[in-house]
Amino acid sequence: MDQVAASRSRLRYLYEPNDNLHKGGSDVAKSTRNKVASTVTDNKPTTRPPMTPERRNHFVEVAAHYIAEHRGFADGDSGQDWAHAEMEIDRLSIEGQLDPQA
Repeated sequence: MDQVAASRSRLRYLYEPNDNLHKGGSDVAKSTRNKVASTVTDNKPTTRPPMTPERRNHFVEVAAHYIAEHRGFADGDSGQDWAHAEMEIDRLSIEGQLDPQA
């Protein structure tokens, strides 16, 4: 799997509908997600080059799509989805869960 596909897969995992997560998520689900995320990032270098604006925009676009898909593309505000996606991508980038060069 190439790096772009791996990044998309990671984003899909974070936004894919899950009954436990729809209801706020169980402690087990949250714990599992945190363990998986930490495992993914443990093998990566601690310093990374900055993400290019084009790369960030791509990640935001994909995340906004998954956010809209998560709510069934119904009765939503695409601007709000985009803003939420930007916050999530920035958070994931800061936590080292996204590879800026993928």
